[in-house]
Amino acid sequence: MPSGYRISDRASDYQPLIDLLAASHDDEVVLTFKEIAALIGRRTLPETAVLHVNWWRKKQNTAVMLWTAIGWQARADRDHLRVIFTQTSDRTESREGIPHKRKRPPPRGGGLASSFCRSLSLRRVGGGD
Repeated sequence: MPSGYRISDRASDYQPLIDLLAASHDDEVVLTFKEIAALIGRRTLPETAVLHVNWWRKKQNTAVMLWTAIGWQARADRDHLRVIFTQTSDRTESREGIPHKRKRPPPRGGGLASSFCRSLSLRRVGGGD
């Protein structure tokens, strides 16, 4: 999801998780089911998220669409009650040699990215890059 955009109220529970992933400089982020539940303000994750590992990759799932839009994929590890998020977008090196994510410009006009953002009911907030 481009900088300066937030998700609709319908999926706003996942905003803290999306913010955490967007701010990460690591290629991989591992969170337990409990940590994810706490991040999204719930006591537990939805039952389907715990019982069905495919929940974390299901393209119709709003949460999956959100982390996919910012360049992450997720793989559930039920044996260890955790989820491994893996960075899929391009990375660049800073002058100090520290990897960081390349900033993505906001969608312009038409096109697939704009359609995708509209389908998630994204709305522009504040000034973006």
